[in-house]
Amino acid sequence: MRLAALLIAVVLTAPTAAATADPYLPPHGKSFAGVTGGYEAAGFARTTGSHPSVFQFFGGWNQTTGYMFSGAASANARLMIHLSTLRGTTEQVTPRGIARGRGDAYLRKLNSRIAEYGAVTYIRLMSEMDGHWNAYCAYTASGRSKG
Repeated sequence: MRLAALLIAVVLTAPTAAATADPYLPPHGKSFAGVTGGYEAAGFARTTGSHPSVFQFFGGWNQTTGYMFSGAASANARLMIHLSTLRGTTEQVTPRGIARGRGDAYLRKLNSRIAEYGAVTYIRLMSEMDGHWNAYCAYTASGRSKG
C-alpha cells in the first residue's frame, strides 16, 4: 500500500514538459493572401501573378469535403475550411449538440481526412457567426436579438 502511494506521489509530482507547437504563421514580415469562392484559384493567380497562400472553402456539417482538399492542393495553397452547422439551410447539429458529442462522428471523419491529406489545414468552426442566416448568430437580419 505504501509503495502504491509512493508511486502515485512520484507520478503526480514529476515535472511535465510543456506542450508546444509551431504556429502556422507566414514568415516574419510577410502575410498570407487568401482566396475563397469557386473551386479553383486560376483567376486569382492570373490577376495577382502568384498563387494564393490559403484557399478557403465554406462547408456545411456532414458535407463532403473532397473538392476542398483537391482544390487547395491544385492551387498549391493551405486549406481553410469554414465549417457551419448548416447543410444548405437546415441545421445539422447545434453548438450544444457538438459540446455533448453529437457531432463527433463527423469530426472524426474530417480529422481522418485532414490527417490523410497531410498538409496544413485550418478549421474555422461555426464560421460567420455574425451571419444572421446561421442558427448560432445572436441577431436577426434586422439587428434584433434572437434571445
